[in-house]
Order: sequence, then C-alpha cells, then structure tokens
Amino acid sequence: AASSQCGPSAWVSLGYQGSHGNYTYYNDQETFYDAGDDLPNLSRSHNAADHGELGAKAIWKTLFSTPLETTLRLHGSRRQLPGPAVAPFTKANTRDLQLLSRFSLGDWHLAQDAVWLSLAADLLLMRHHFSDPGREAGFLTKEARSLASQVGAESRLRYLWNLQHETEVFLRFQHEAMLQHERMAKGDLLEKPPLASHQQLGLGSEHKAELFNGWLFRLSIRGDVDSTLGAMLSPQAGVLKPLGVCELRANAGKYQRLPTMEERFGDQSLMVPNEDLQAESSLNL
Repeated sequence: AASSQCGPSAWVSLGYQGSHGNYTYYNDQETFYDAGDDLPNLSRSHNAADHGELGAKAIWKTLFSTPLETTLRLHGSRRQLPGPAVAPFTKANTRDLQLLSRFSLGDWHLAQDAVWLSLAADLLLMRHHFSDPGREAGFLTKEARSLASQVGAESRLRYLWNLQHETEVFLRFQHEAMLQHERMAKGDLLEKPPLASHQQLGLGSEHKAELFNGWLFRLSIRGDVDSTLGAMLSPQAGVLKPLGVCELRANAGKYQRLPTMEERFGDQSLMVPNEDLQAESSLNL
C-alpha cells in the first residue's frame, strides 16, 4: 500500500493484497465429530485471491469558509473458489468491483457559531460476477451477475446552548436496489429475477452535557424506518469522567442492525439469500 499527499488538501492512495493457500476437507459420514468413519481428507489449492484499491480525497473551501470534502474509492477483487470436498470447483471464481463516492459540506457555522450545519451525500455501486466454466450440464448455476446501488443523503444540525450543553439532530435517507442475472448450466437458460429494492429513513437526537466538576453525560435516541422491516427505536446513554491520564466511562443502550442487501438477496456464489431476515437487536452495558 502507498499514499501520497498532493498539496495541503488532497490525498491519493493505492493498495494491493494477494494471497494463496490450501484447503483441507474432512468428509463426515454417519457420525459427526468422529474421525473414525470419515473418508480420507481431500485438499484443494484453488484458493488464490487478489485485491486492489485506489482512493482519492480532496477538501475545497467554499463560501463562508465552509469545507467541501470529496472522497472517491475504487476497490476490485478476484477470488478463486475451492468448492466442497465432494464437488470441487476447478475453475470457479468471483470478481467484485465497488465504487464509493461521498460529498460532505460542513461544518457550516451559523448564528454566531451557535448553530453548526453539515450536509452529505454518498453513492455506492457494486458489481459481483460468479463464473464456473467447468460446470457440466445440470441445474446448478454456471454464471451469475448482480448489480447493486446505494444512494444516501444525510444532514446534521448541532446547537451549542452554552459551554456545558450541546444538542445534535440528524436525518438520513437511504435507497438500495439490486438486480441479478443468472445463467443455468442446463441449456444455458438465462434468468432475470425482479429488481429488489428498499428504503430506509433514520432520525435521531443526541444531547451532551458537562456537569458536576467535569462529569460528561450523553443521552441519545434514534429511530429507523425500513420499507420492509418496519420501525425500530434505539435509546442510548453514557457517562465519562476524566481522571488525569485515565478515563472512567460507562455506556448502556439498545442497538439495531439492519441486514445488508447481500445478506437479504445473496450474491449467487458464497452467500445464500434469505429475504425473511429481521433486524438484529442487542442490549449493551
């Protein structure tokens, strides 16, 4: 990996990672976890992977000295698939390409620096390709392609009440869509499943306060509405006390994580689709 700073407000980075290894399989028979009745282990060396990434970032000054930050990242990878021991893949591979761009404006200082406003928009494009040229005629997938896009926009507004209190409110909207093409080995039948898409809307607020000789308190609440999963609420609270070079902190909250597009609809190679996935919920202390 390498990076270079082009002037005081621009950066360019380039990275590559390659790997190669062997898989060893143990084919269980009648009883699991009992090696006595297993078939001899089989090894597969079809496990090479290449990853490359190119990134660029620039910060521009706009009106009222508000910085405009632009980020562009291109990531490509190619990975060979060893396959299961009973049906090894001899030529199967996947190729992925991701393009991420993000534009953010802020912080925009208003009302004599009492109000800070920031705006951001992002675009993510993903292309996934699975191919198994050695696949014989049958009902299994010989070639699959998926295209996914994600468009998002968010706004954050922070109000400074005084030196001890500040409140931040944010709003985010996100739209995701995926289109899959699948070619079957039997007769090279080309299938085009319908376009899968959904929308998410998030709204939240956080208040920070400094009380009682340096004790910092944080209280926040976030609500998310998903077009397929419904509404979710995530309250959180925390406290922090600086103690010289150390800190004493405690946090409690309920967290929600929505399934990704690949988790819902799969990628036709390594990830099995499950459109009935629900949001993950956890209570952290």
